[in-house]
Amino acid sequence: MGGLALLFAGCNQQSAPPPPADKVLSVTVTPATAQVEVGGQVALNAQVQVQGNASQAVTWSSSNTAVATVDQNGVVTGVAPGQAIIRATSVADNTKFGQATITVVPQNRPSISILQPANGAVVNGPFQAQVRVQGTQGNLRSLTYTFAGSSPVSVLSAGVRPQQYDVTRTFTVNVPANLADGAYQLTVRAEDDLGRSAEASITVQLRRGPNIQVVLERPTPTPTWWCCSRTWAATPLTCPTPGATSGCGSWWTAGA
Repeated sequence: MGGLALLFAGCNQQSAPPPPADKVLSVTVTPATAQVEVGGQVALNAQVQVQGNASQAVTWSSSNTAVATVDQNGVVTGVAPGQAIIRATSVADNTKFGQATITVVPQNRPSISILQPANGAVVNGPFQAQVRVQGTQGNLRSLTYTFAGSSPVSVLSAGVRPQQYDVTRTFTVNVPANLADGAYQLTVRAEDDLGRSAEASITVQLRRGPNIQVVLERPTPTPTWWCCSRTWAATPLTCPTPGATSGCGSWWTAGA
């Protein structure tokens, strides 16, 4: 009887279900769409849902590396205008992946123009220049000029408006005293705090002209003779004998 009871007890026991198989359920990339400028970056995030102890690791790839590249942390860099599909693929199951559409647009660089002097202008030494810089994003961080291969010279002052700026600067361009006459380039460069830059250049003609010095010298007087008769004489010979006392007093030279 005891053996029969043990048999019934064994039949009533249920075996534990097997653990779920390790597998990847889905991969989702956020944001699903993004826009980035050429040279700019945007970070994507991959969310991996798994069952069991399946790996949540993914590998990143770009459908068009000429437009956008992506590193293994999901950071996308714009290369050229266009569109690229950035995909995060499960390491455990390459049939599971998520993706985002990236649109790369041209870089919104600052706009810079040289208002004066005009291209080809003739200068004869240090001269006045005027530039205008415009931007729609970020802050204008630096504004410099170079002339005839000089080191950059800053012409930016404080007080530039953030996020949107329209700056005009007038400054004096230094011209080295020993610089020979000829054609030289003036280049002005602007850069914002997002690392975007723009340049504008003109060529000026340096013409100092000949170095003429005028020296005034006191002329050497030409002796003329004033006789005691109070008339001009060409030579002393027409005057009374020097030192003579008859007929007139003495004689002297005039203008000597």
